[in-house]
Amino acid sequence: MSGVPLFENGEFRGYCGIGRDITERKRSEERLAYLAWFDSLTGLPNRHRLHDDLTQMLAQPQPSAGWIGCVIVKLDHFKDVNSIYGRRAGDQLLVEAAERLRRNARDSDTVGRLGDDEFVLLLPKLATADDAGLVAQKLIDALAAPFNLGGLETHISANIGIAIYPGDGDDPEGLLKNADAAMHRAKEQGRNTFRLYLPRMDELARERLQLNASLRGALERKEFLLHYQPKVDLTTGIISGLEALLRWQHPERGRMAPAEFVPILEETGLIAPVGEWVLQTVCEQIKVWQARGITVRPVAVNLSAQQFHQADFDAHVRALITQSGVDCRLIELEITESMLMHDPAEAAGMLNRLRRIGVKVSIDDFGTGYSSLAYLKRFPLDALKIDRTFVRDLTVDSDDAEIAGAIISLAHNLKLKVVAEGVETEAQLNFLRSHGCDEMQGYYFARPLSVEDCTRTLIENRRLHFPKARIALRSGRIFRAAAGHIDGPKSAAKRIELADVELEWLRRCSAHTCAAPTAVVAALERAGFATLDDVGRLNVTNTGRDYVSSHDSQIKKRRRKRN
Repeated sequence: MSGVPLFENGEFRGYCGIGRDITERKRSEERLAYLAWFDSLTGLPNRHRLHDDLTQMLAQPQPSAGWIGCVIVKLDHFKDVNSIYGRRAGDQLLVEAAERLRRNARDSDTVGRLGDDEFVLLLPKLATADDAGLVAQKLIDALAAPFNLGGLETHISANIGIAIYPGDGDDPEGLLKNADAAMHRAKEQGRNTFRLYLPRMDELARERLQLNASLRGALERKEFLLHYQPKVDLTTGIISGLEALLRWQHPERGRMAPAEFVPILEETGLIAPVGEWVLQTVCEQIKVWQARGITVRPVAVNLSAQQFHQADFDAHVRALITQSGVDCRLIELEITESMLMHDPAEAAGMLNRLRRIGVKVSIDDFGTGYSSLAYLKRFPLDALKIDRTFVRDLTVDSDDAEIAGAIISLAHNLKLKVVAEGVETEAQLNFLRSHGCDEMQGYYFARPLSVEDCTRTLIENRRLHFPKARIALRSGRIFRAAAGHIDGPKSAAKRIELADVELEWLRRCSAHTCAAPTAVVAALERAGFATLDDVGRLNVTNTGRDYVSSHDSQIKKRRRKRN
């Protein structure tokens, strides 16, 4: 407001002025002042406010300030949520994630948002540096619960990096940089975990940037190549398929495994063109093998989430296969559980379109994600692969043995083929065969092979020779053959002790021919107790009937003695 005094005949009468309503201007100024320090979506302190707060914390005299933790939280696969559900759902997830972080922080902590899918927690006055790790685990657990986005349920995980003052930086920039390096290390070492900063992480961060730059031209420079790992039928021992595995021949560092560069491909978006190259190369290789008269089994290709969630991905697959002239039945696409669970309806639609093309679809690393066997019946699938983490200890860990056995049994009920990954020992092989697993893949038979070595393996028609000195028995344990403990003809016993399930099938099929699980058929055929007819039914031999009769007679004798 502005004005001038008014006088009449020399006497003051008042003021004459102009007034303006500046309410909106004040609101705008207040809004701008707010946005200078706070995030507009979540209401959390933004990067500038976090920097200011951290500067004040570091200015406090030691040791009164105690340990100060700088924690960076990055949501995993948030971009997938945005692309699948839309920006509004993504914003809703960020708001809910911010609230969970706030609820699980102390009153003295500062929770802020750096931008996109990254948050920061400043933890003053920690009693010990290790306390920051306890906070990080609490945050991971809080974010693990499902998010409800307007009736759509989804899961995310978090990668967390921690830098501690004093020790990991002397100013806000240094602490944030080192916490970010630790976060990337957590992401590289398994995701959904946290890591404390170590000085070597600076070197690793520089290496990562160099790899990022090198990867951007690797496809054009033809530095990628494929290795092929055979899968083996656990009934016949023949090679039943191959899995194509990506490798990078770095010009300076040599041959690199996928774990070293695939995460970078995913972050930069390069995974889509590289994935298309993999599928195209597999089709071309199949044609090369066929031109040489080699019988080719289905070849599996791993898909990335970015590929699978492309709306026209099925069209790309159809075009590549048609252009190559490969039989579509020789292509198998492997996806992970998380790809199905982000948007089950969309995933089911894509799977149906892929199946109409004629390709096979399987679930890779089953048991490590969010889905369940009961849920899988909603999807048109051909097979699932038991993750190597369950296979590794199934002969020594009863929990892993039960999980693997349950997966095999329930998957067969859903008419799904079961493939075990990471099979490295005879004991694992015996367990899987005795529980009816269909195929195996692992170092016990073959490591991933170069094109030349794989070609030689296919030409030689190499097969797995099953161990004969031992047989798989009850509860997944491995026993040596029994030493003539059953009364009866020697030709019937053959120093063999059947598993309970094998004996039950032998007894059931003695009355009439019947269809039995493949692993049971293999065991009874090896023992000479049964043969398969032309339609795949089990015919029990006289030796097998003698075995059942002798076994049952022995049981009756023992019962009479007890009575």
